[in-house]
Amino acid sequence: MILTLAFGIGANTAVFSVVRGVILRPLPYKDPARLVEVFDASVKDPNLSKIFASYTDFEEYARHAKSFEKTAFATWAGAGATLTGHGPTRNVLAVPVSEDFFAMLGVSAVRGRTFEAGDLSRGCSVVLSDRFWRNTLGADPGVVGWSLDLNQHGCTVLGIMPATFEFYPRPTQLWTLFTPDDPRPRDRFMVLSFGRLKPGVSVAQAQSELAALHKQIHQTDWQRGFTAAVGPLQDEFTFLAARNLRATLGLLLVAVALVLLIACLNVANLLLARSSARAREFAVRAALGSGRARLVRQLLIEGMLLAAMGGAAGVAVALGLVRYFVHANPIELPVGSDVWWMSRCWCSRRC
Repeated sequence: MILTLAFGIGANTAVFSVVRGVILRPLPYKDPARLVEVFDASVKDPNLSKIFASYTDFEEYARHAKSFEKTAFATWAGAGATLTGHGPTRNVLAVPVSEDFFAMLGVSAVRGRTFEAGDLSRGCSVVLSDRFWRNTLGADPGVVGWSLDLNQHGCTVLGIMPATFEFYPRPTQLWTLFTPDDPRPRDRFMVLSFGRLKPGVSVAQAQSELAALHKQIHQTDWQRGFTAAVGPLQDEFTFLAARNLRATLGLLLVAVALVLLIACLNVANLLLARSSARAREFAVRAALGSGRARLVRQLLIEGMLLAAMGGAAGVAVALGLVRYFVHANPIELPVGSDVWWMSRCWCSRRC
């Protein structure tokens, strides 16, 4: 009976840990509920994949939209760069972003600083990921102010992000500032726009405003068949990891809940059968003076002991399953996911 409860409780706890860490856990940014992402979507066929918008669209949204407190962009389309001068020549993932990118997320650098508007006139500037700083630059504490050669251009290192900071895509090694003198054509440079909604502004209101702006901007060109699509940033991260991830995890949670229900029914049937077999024992106890309350109390204590042992074993099973899930890495998890919260809470006795 203890093993039956252990597997039922353990499976439910492990799956809920994954659901909580992937879907229910807020993104590790400031006021994550107000962060949204902006794509272009087909007007006629909403089932078509969403696409990046042009930098020109981003400029129009940033200039005219009233729904946002801050706007920013990033793009990983063609984000590769060649790094020279620090060991062998290598390709690195350098994601171009706008100057308000980190400020919109509400995340500061642990060393140095992030981008500011004044950096737009100072040439190439970069902010490093903690992993790149440690693995490629040897965790040199004086790296802020260095010049890194990217694509044969000197780029000034402004800061280093915390080790816990991540954004899509996860392997990003550094972020470069998109400046006004960038040679890429504005109308064909495709970016992913982000925004922090003003307090009290809903996603639907922002969607309506940007859709009207998009229609006004593209009255005659090929993009008139598309419209601006606004969605919560966390939902978009989940979509980018796997299109059906949310539905899959929901079905899995329902499945293990049914397993726990079956386990509880089996244990209940076993307890009833055991109680029937002990009828003579209870009759003897009653004949010796045990009252009904005493007999009921005995059964309750036995049941609570069984539940406690099954629950403790279930936690152990859950920890093992979560550890296996993390190391096996069967699916790509969205940015900001953390399925280790249960083990940390168990070890520190606080969440």
